[in-house]
Amino acid sequence: MQFLTRLLSTRKPTLQQLLDIAIVLALIPHLFVLKSFMFFYLFIVLLYMRKETVKTKDTIIVLMIGLLSIALSFFSSYNFSDFSRMQFFVSIVSSLLILAFTLQRLTREINSYLKATPAMLLLLSFFFFDTISMLIYSVFTFFVFVLLSIWARMDSTLKEVLKFTSSLFLLSLPAVVILFIVFPRIAFDKADFGFKDEKYWASGYDGSMYVSDKAFVGSKKTVMEVFFKTAVPPQEKL
Repeated sequence: MQFLTRLLSTRKPTLQQLLDIAIVLALIPHLFVLKSFMFFYLFIVLLYMRKETVKTKDTIIVLMIGLLSIALSFFSSYNFSDFSRMQFFVSIVSSLLILAFTLQRLTREINSYLKATPAMLLLLSFFFFDTISMLIYSVFTFFVFVLLSIWARMDSTLKEVLKFTSSLFLLSLPAVVILFIVFPRIAFDKADFGFKDEKYWASGYDGSMYVSDKAFVGSKKTVMEVFFKTAVPPQEKL
């Protein structure tokens, strides 16, 4: 109880701390689909973040480790057919985004790209998960995003910011319900976004032909023409 009281009375953290909270929340869904080599890369990045000063050579080392981790993560599944699939493409984009924002984070400089990273990570996670639990988590994450954005502009305690953000969400519920009813749905499960579909069907001839049980009407139209390299087989073999 005392911990919760102290937490609610916390004043505004630094902008870097607010961004770190937002990035960690948006990164959590990706941890369930990341390759093992990318976990190793994130561990290396955390070690370098503990250093007081990160030099240029340190950034280059982390960059090389990150590129090697991405190459090893997708080397086994990389081929031209897989590259055309959206799931593989999104995984590559997600890994490159993680590489980019971690390198930017090592510089301890805040720019517009780093501020947009949480939103990009959250959007990419929708391509991997379409469950109710992901919907609930995304609503919670978006609520925290709004809270952190307001807190960055208000010099007040967490309790006051939480009250203000909650009131904004309650006021927005009618608009959300109206948009949910009237806004057209997008069938993401049927959309391929320009990529080749991952489901294929093969058809062929099994050696049998079936005709209708209805009475036949003779016709003089040419249906097909058959040519033989040698003599025409007997009638019973046609």
